[in-house]
Amino acid sequence: MLLRALSLLAAACFVPACVATSDPDKGAEDDLPDGKDDSFGSPSNHGELRFAGANQAAFTDAEGFHAWTFRMAGAGKVDLSTELGAPNLDTVIYLYKKGSTGRWGQALHRNDDASSTTAASRLKVDLVSGEYRLLVKAYKRTQRGAFAVRAACTGAGCPSAAPACGPAATLPADTGYGGSCGSKLAAIYEFGAVDVSAETETSVADRCNLGELERKAVDYYKAYWDEVSPLDEDAGLTVTTRVLGGTGSGGGSVIDVSDGGDESAMSFVFDSAGKLVVLYQDNQSPDVRFSCRTSGARIELPLVEDCVGALVHSIPHGDGTEEDVRLTAATGNLPLGLGGEVRGPMRRYAASRAVAATAQVSAVGARWTDPADPAARLTITAAGKPATSYLATSGLIVLEAPAGAAASLVCAAP
Repeated sequence: MLLRALSLLAAACFVPACVATSDPDKGAEDDLPDGKDDSFGSPSNHGELRFAGANQAAFTDAEGFHAWTFRMAGAGKVDLSTELGAPNLDTVIYLYKKGSTGRWGQALHRNDDASSTTAASRLKVDLVSGEYRLLVKAYKRTQRGAFAVRAACTGAGCPSAAPACGPAATLPADTGYGGSCGSKLAAIYEFGAVDVSAETETSVADRCNLGELERKAVDYYKAYWDEVSPLDEDAGLTVTTRVLGGTGSGGGSVIDVSDGGDESAMSFVFDSAGKLVVLYQDNQSPDVRFSCRTSGARIELPLVEDCVGALVHSIPHGDGTEEDVRLTAATGNLPLGLGGEVRGPMRRYAASRAVAATAQVSAVGARWTDPADPAARLTITAAGKPATSYLATSGLIVLEAPAGAAASLVCAAP
């Protein structure tokens, strides 16, 4: 099935309201170290720990332990803490120092809860020269969600806070919609499930402390606004990342960048290879720029601003708001009160496949009501007719993928 329900694994916000409190009755910690060479086998290694900005990661079915390394050139005091991006998440952090044999050995320091009011972790310790490894795990192996590690250091031996990351990325040219753009968007929203969601406070000046894709989004944001007026590199920015899962080359990311202004927020949709497919500048007259057309004529779409706006705002949702759709009915006699996100695709399918208004049409999939604009992903079939998959909101058919044919944006009212 081309389009599946979007499922928010990590509803991250990285602010106090989203942080779980410490629970004295939470039971024993899972997956304790064995007291010997206890660096938890093979964690997900994220490389060098950044001592400015956020080091982002998430606990998933495949990744339960996360590690970063850093080197102290001499004495210094480090402050290592986690920020939780999912309700009921509880982190534990362990700090190791590499020994003379090249092994990490036993943990030097551990922290579960930074205080009685939070399940986030924090270590403030004095260190000497050497190579260190920070490992973060969930208190219970069943816990899932995004988190970030913040690192600070004072003293002559501290690591550099601003690693070099190369020149700013150039904003791709506006190619317009056409060619394979529809199929690329269909691949990005193959599953639609938000595997990881994270939010970071940063600035253009701090771009080197961001992940590669977030840094690229900030570069594009600056390049876009520099066309109007040079952007203050020290101005605060909020970067929100939603990673969409997929198989093979499917899936991608939606990254939102905002300086807090009413009409200055932007959303960037990247494919799984990190290439920009479309950007959306959020204001009363939104600007949409595609960078995915490699061949064929430019196609002008009706309601394209609303269509791309739905892809970045209305389609992603929390799995707690999703309900199954299994409906068979004649399009000339659909149930009263049926939402446009289901009614629209069924009627469009019947019209495009020449299905009589009295013939039975089946819709299978899911709908959701979070955010406020209901949306759905559906596969529509009728006797003797090929299936077609749809992504739609209550007021707009967004994406259409007929069986055996290329997917395309529709951007039309039901």
